[in-house]
Amino acid sequence: MRRSRRRTLILCLLLAFVGVARTARTADDRAPRLDTPIDSPIGATFQARGRDPGAPRSLVLWRWNGARFRRVARTRSRSNGRFDFGEQPIPTSEAAFHVSARGVAPNTDHLLRIDQPVPAPVVLEAGVGSDEIVFVPARFEGEIRILDADTRQLLDRRPIEVSGARSFRFPLTELGSRIRPRALEIEQVLEDGRRSAPAFIKLSAPED
Repeated sequence: MRRSRRRTLILCLLLAFVGVARTARTADDRAPRLDTPIDSPIGATFQARGRDPGAPRSLVLWRWNGARFRRVARTRSRSNGRFDFGEQPIPTSEAAFHVSARGVAPNTDHLLRIDQPVPAPVVLEAGVGSDEIVFVPARFEGEIRILDADTRQLLDRRPIEVSGARSFRFPLTELGSRIRPRALEIEQVLEDGRRSAPAFIKLSAPED
């Protein structure tokens, strides 16, 4: 008798666990999701749009700063399952965004991290007739890559060494005599893998 009761209790607990898991999975499948931007955000905003399997309904956009959520905007998903909060500012500090149905508490599942775009290195000296490039990196980390602007071929790369110098010099003679690109692009790759916007440098005058 006791074994039978024990088995019945275990079976009931298993069924309850399966039921909770199914309910959680169903709720998760119906949760709204933000689209990952196809391209890196330009400027200081991004388009906060996505898909809501439970549409149409009222939605809330939240920002997570690593410690707590802050409500950012409200909208309503359309019958086709899409929603759009419009352009939203990208925080200068690290942050992530989350969407939930109105009345549903936000959580850290399915956070979308959006970072400030990395500006292009600032070129101080270069151009037609110049024998070196002088520039200031966007940040003092990662590496600088120099590419042929026409072919996107990587010509050189070097780490950014943190020192007292605020600007860097790159002699064009180090590209070699066989490589004579008409224009260059300088981009910076940060330690987390993000790339800066490219800085364009014209090296030769247009041919007649």
